[in-house]
Amino acid sequence: MKNIEQTLLKHFVGYIDDRDEYQQKMIIKILADANMMTFILLTVCMMISFIWDAWHHTVSLGTIFLFLIQQLNSYYILVKTKKFDVLKTEVFDEDSYKKELGKIKKSAILSGINWGISMFAWMEFLFPLILNEPIELKWFNVCV
Repeated sequence: MKNIEQTLLKHFVGYIDDRDEYQQKMIIKILADANMMTFILLTVCMMISFIWDAWHHTVSLGTIFLFLIQQLNSYYILVKTKKFDVLKTEVFDEDSYKKELGKIKKSAILSGINWGISMFAWMEFLFPLILNEPIELKWFNVCV
């Protein structure tokens, strides 16, 4: 696997072994940033393709491929971060533990709110719009 990564780095940025530590760090940071931007653009393109398919009542191969590429990228990141144990936050005293726990709770709450608002928008606005149905907001749907 290491040989494949070295070969890919040679093709993308040149021969990696002759670089000093700072250059290697910056190359990896640039590639990580590019991966994040590509992930976001891929998500946007996938949603646009999905809306287009729903509008025309078809399922295109492009939407399926975009979804599969996104999933493979997500699984790769998930497996590698778990393998190298980089998701753990090290704390050394009670105060820093409480601060980190507060950050995690805040992040979880914001993620839940973001997911809820996004799903509400998809279900109540976007899907009826795509299906040429009237948009009806009901308090039951808002509360649930």
